[in-house]
Amino acid sequence: MNNLILVSIQLVVFITYLIFIKVKFGNLSSISLSWYKLQEHPPRNGYLFTLFCWGLAIPLILFADTGGWLFFIAGSGLAFVGAATAFKENLTDVVHFTGASVAIVASLIGLWTYGGNWISITVVALGILYLRVFKVRNTIYWVEVISFAAIITGLLYIIL
Repeated sequence: MNNLILVSIQLVVFITYLIFIKVKFGNLSSISLSWYKLQEHPPRNGYLFTLFCWGLAIPLILFADTGGWLFFIAGSGLAFVGAATAFKENLTDVVHFTGASVAIVASLIGLWTYGGNWISITVVALGILYLRVFKVRNTIYWVEVISFAAIITGLLYIIL
Protein backbone atom coordinates (compact mmCIF):
# COMPACT_ATOMS: atom_id res chain seq x y z
CA MET A 1 0.00 0.00 0.00
CA ASN A 2 1.20 3.50 -0.72
CA ASN A 3 2.90 5.00 2.35
CA LEU A 4 1.23 8.37 1.80
CA ILE A 5 -2.17 6.68 2.09
CA LEU A 6 -1.07 4.93 5.30
CA VAL A 7 0.09 8.16 6.93
CA SER A 8 -3.03 9.98 5.70
CA ILE A 9 -5.19 7.33 7.40
CA GLN A 10 -3.27 7.87 10.62
CA LEU A 11 -3.64 11.62 10.39
CA VAL A 12 -7.40 11.44 9.83
CA VAL A 13 -7.88 8.91 12.65
CA PHE A 14 -5.76 10.95 15.06
CA ILE A 15 -7.35 14.34 14.40
CA THR A 16 -10.90 12.96 14.27
CA TYR A 17 -10.54 11.13 17.59
CA LEU A 18 -8.93 14.09 19.36
CA ILE A 19 -11.72 16.40 18.20
CA PHE A 20 -14.31 13.79 19.23
CA ILE A 21 -12.98 13.38 22.79
CA LYS A 22 -12.43 17.13 23.21
CA VAL A 23 -16.03 17.87 22.21
CA LYS A 24 -17.48 15.00 24.24
CA PHE A 25 -15.38 15.24 27.43
CA GLY A 26 -13.40 18.47 27.36
CA ASN A 27 -9.83 18.34 28.61
CA LEU A 28 -8.59 14.91 29.68
CA SER A 29 -5.38 14.06 31.50
CA SER A 30 -4.56 11.46 28.81
CA ILE A 31 -6.00 10.16 25.57
CA SER A 32 -6.28 6.72 27.16
CA LEU A 33 -8.62 8.12 29.80
CA SER A 34 -11.20 8.49 27.03
CA TRP A 35 -11.75 4.71 27.23
CA TYR A 36 -13.00 5.07 30.82
CA LYS A 37 -15.11 8.10 29.92
CA LEU A 38 -16.67 6.23 27.00
CA GLN A 39 -17.43 3.27 29.31
CA GLU A 40 -19.19 5.40 31.94
CA HIS A 41 -22.49 5.86 30.12
CA PRO A 42 -24.52 3.75 27.73
CA PRO A 43 -24.00 2.73 24.99
CA ARG A 44 -20.58 1.93 26.55
CA ASN A 45 -18.64 2.48 23.38
CA GLY A 46 -15.13 2.17 24.77
CA TYR A 47 -14.31 0.12 21.70
CA LEU A 48 -13.84 3.48 19.93
CA PHE A 49 -10.55 3.91 21.83
CA THR A 50 -9.43 0.49 20.61
CA LEU A 51 -10.37 1.40 17.04
CA PHE A 52 -8.45 4.66 17.44
CA CYS A 53 -5.30 2.84 18.57
CA TRP A 54 -5.59 0.19 15.89
CA GLY A 55 -6.34 2.86 13.28
CA LEU A 56 -2.91 4.26 14.06
CA ALA A 57 -1.16 0.92 14.67
CA ILE A 58 -2.14 -1.03 11.54
CA PRO A 59 -0.93 1.61 9.06
CA LEU A 60 2.32 1.87 11.04
CA ILE A 61 2.77 -1.91 10.90
CA LEU A 62 2.12 -1.84 7.15
CA PHE A 63 4.57 1.05 6.79
CA ALA A 64 7.23 -1.38 8.02
CA ASP A 65 6.90 -3.22 4.72
CA THR A 66 9.17 -0.60 3.19
CA GLY A 67 12.09 -1.66 5.36
CA GLY A 68 11.58 0.06 8.68
CA TRP A 69 11.20 -2.92 11.06
CA LEU A 70 11.09 -0.54 14.01
CA PHE A 71 7.76 0.72 12.69
CA PHE A 72 6.44 -2.84 12.98
CA ILE A 73 7.55 -2.92 16.62
CA ALA A 74 6.04 0.53 17.21
CA GLY A 75 2.73 -0.41 15.59
CA SER A 76 2.62 -3.60 17.62
CA GLY A 77 3.16 -1.62 20.83
CA LEU A 78 0.31 0.69 19.90
CA ALA A 79 -1.91 -2.32 19.11
CA PHE A 80 -1.26 -3.56 22.65
CA VAL A 81 -2.36 -0.15 23.99
CA GLY A 82 -5.65 -0.59 22.13
CA ALA A 83 -6.06 -4.11 23.51
CA ALA A 84 -5.06 -3.29 27.11
CA THR A 85 -7.53 -0.45 27.52
CA ALA A 86 -8.20 -0.66 31.26
CA PHE A 87 -4.87 0.90 32.24
CA LYS A 88 -5.95 1.43 35.85
CA GLU A 89 -5.92 -2.33 36.46
CA ASN A 90 -2.85 -4.15 37.84
CA LEU A 91 -1.52 -6.21 34.92
CA THR A 92 -3.22 -4.22 32.20
CA ASP A 93 -1.39 -1.04 33.23
CA VAL A 94 1.98 -2.68 32.57
CA VAL A 95 0.92 -3.82 29.09
CA HIS A 96 -0.72 -0.45 28.32
CA PHE A 97 2.15 1.79 29.41
CA THR A 98 4.84 -0.51 27.99
CA GLY A 99 3.01 -0.61 24.66
CA ALA A 100 2.70 3.18 24.60
CA SER A 101 6.36 3.68 25.47
CA VAL A 102 7.51 1.14 22.88
CA ALA A 103 5.28 2.76 20.24
CA ILE A 104 6.72 6.22 20.81
CA VAL A 105 10.37 5.25 21.26
CA ALA A 106 10.47 2.72 18.39
CA SER A 107 8.76 5.20 16.06
CA LEU A 108 11.21 7.96 16.89
CA ILE A 109 14.23 5.68 16.54
CA GLY A 110 12.77 4.29 13.31
CA LEU A 111 12.38 7.80 11.90
CA TRP A 112 15.97 8.54 12.80
CA THR A 113 17.59 5.30 11.60
CA TYR A 114 15.34 4.49 8.66
CA GLY A 115 14.52 7.97 7.45
CA GLY A 116 17.43 10.00 8.73
CA ASN A 117 14.94 12.23 10.56
CA TRP A 118 16.35 13.31 13.91
CA ILE A 119 14.03 16.35 14.01
CA SER A 120 11.13 14.30 15.42
CA ILE A 121 13.18 13.12 18.40
CA THR A 122 14.31 16.69 19.01
CA VAL A 123 10.75 18.04 18.84
CA VAL A 124 9.50 15.44 21.33
CA ALA A 125 12.44 16.02 23.70
CA LEU A 126 12.03 19.80 23.59
CA GLY A 127 8.25 19.44 23.95
CA ILE A 128 8.63 17.30 27.07
CA LEU A 129 11.20 19.75 28.47
CA TYR A 130 8.78 22.65 27.88
CA LEU A 131 5.94 20.75 29.58
CA ARG A 132 8.12 20.00 32.60
CA VAL A 133 9.66 23.46 32.96
CA PHE A 134 6.37 25.32 32.63
CA LYS A 135 4.37 22.69 34.57
CA VAL A 136 1.68 22.43 31.90
CA ARG A 137 -1.53 20.72 33.03
CA ASN A 138 -2.45 17.35 31.52
CA THR A 139 1.19 16.60 30.79
CA ILE A 140 0.58 13.01 29.66
CA TYR A 141 -2.06 14.16 27.17
CA TRP A 142 0.32 16.73 25.71
CA VAL A 143 3.23 14.25 25.55
CA GLU A 144 0.93 11.93 23.59
CA VAL A 145 -0.19 14.72 21.25
CA ILE A 146 3.35 16.04 20.68
CA SER A 147 4.66 12.50 20.09
CA PHE A 148 1.91 11.56 17.63
CA ALA A 149 2.27 14.86 15.78
CA ALA A 150 6.06 14.53 15.58
CA ILE A 151 5.82 10.91 14.42
CA ILE A 152 3.17 11.54 11.78
CA THR A 153 5.04 14.63 10.55
CA GLY A 154 8.26 12.61 10.55
CA LEU A 155 6.68 9.86 8.48
CA LEU A 156 5.46 12.45 5.98
CA TYR A 157 8.96 13.93 5.89
CA ILE A 158 10.64 10.65 4.96
CA ILE A 159 8.11 9.69 2.28
CA LEU A 160 7.75 13.04 0.54
